[in-house]
Amino acid sequence: WTIERSESVTRPYAELGLQYHNRVNDKVGYNIGIVGGLKTKLPMEGKLETTDPDGYYVVDKTYSGDVQYLPAFIGIGFSVNFRNRIVGALDYRYQQWSYLTSNSSSVTFTDTHKLSGGMSILPRLYGRKWAQRLKYQVGGTLSSSYLKLQGKTPLNYSVTAGAVFPLSYSNTMNVGLEYGRTGLRTTGKIQEQYLKLTVGFNFGERAFFRQKFD
Repeated sequence: WTIERSESVTRPYAELGLQYHNRVNDKVGYNIGIVGGLKTKLPMEGKLETTDPDGYYVVDKTYSGDVQYLPAFIGIGFSVNFRNRIVGALDYRYQQWSYLTSNSSSVTFTDTHKLSGGMSILPRLYGRKWAQRLKYQVGGTLSSSYLKLQGKTPLNYSVTAGAVFPLSYSNTMNVGLEYGRTGLRTTGKIQEQYLKLTVGFNFGERAFFRQKFD
């Protein structure tokens, strides 16, 4: 006999945001943004299939599963741009997990807070040398976990450093190295430390272009 159980959910979800851009003067500009999403109910729909050794369906029925939720959240951010060479950004995000319930008495859900910041520096905006057109980037995040384990909330952090390498006028290669730590180092708990290397490519070539002369 074979028993197969599956659950699925389908529900539309939307996030809304606003952004404001302005300039202090010819050299300095800034952006302010806000984004948010409402608490969304996710009713699970399950399907149970039971087949006999010959492969014939004995039981084939659907049922209503557990109800889960996507937590509401809000985020705000600010960035400043100096001469299109130096950019700094700071973001804060709050997510409401505390209304969820856990089946374990030692685990509860708690609201999360995440603070992220970063900076990028371009030595020269129109540098002729390859090294002058490298864009250097650094950043970091500090966040709290949505799980409270035996009365303690783990803190997670990560730091990143990288560079954007110009391959041609409009093509670039992004290389970044990230170190982070998650979890608690206590009895019966797991603390994870990781080192991650990422490589990405951006292509901005014109695929279809025809010159026209009058």
